Amino acid sequence: SAAEYAQARGETKIDRAQVEDVEKRAMEPLHRKGGVFFSDVHGKFEALFTEVIDHVLTGANLRKAIAFSEQIKEECLPRLSAKDVHDLTKVNGLRNFIEVFEPALRVLLRRKESRGNILREDYPEIDNIEWAKFTVFKKGATGNVEIWEEPVPEDEDHLPVQRIKTTHPFFL
Repeated sequence: SAAEYAQARGETKIDRAQVEDVEKRAMEPLHRKGGVFFSDVHGKFEALFTEVIDHVLTGANLRKAIAFSEQIKEECLPRLSAKDVHDLTKVNGLRNFIEVFEPALRVLLRRKESRGNILREDYPEIDNIEWAKFTVFKKGATGNVEIWEEPVPEDEDHLPVQRIKTTHPFFL
């Protein structure tokens, strides 16, 4: 289907300025002298996952993790430096991770329930009355994160949901 779609669209116009901008951004850490290195930021994330975020989440630890992510984004990302091409790969992977980490935390904070392997100590119920829906996010035009809910489609690809609220088995 993807090939048919691409063929039907015809030739795609490449925006050279956009390609050059993406390339420049990807290569910047390799040309930056000094700054912050992957291992420094990676170590901070390891501490976050062992000291703040646990297997069981709370609004408080999610807010701490969001604040941490915002601080890393502001203080470290603009100064990330790579020693070589291998290090550049790790740095760009880290940048990509941080790009989706904070919005994912905001989605977890927004949902007031536990579901699957997402465990909220402050909301121990599976809530199919209020939360049987998809929570989605996207980066807005100004770079801010927009979050909203969409109903689960009623089709053959999605199981029907019983509209009840029950305690998550983990908390029993």
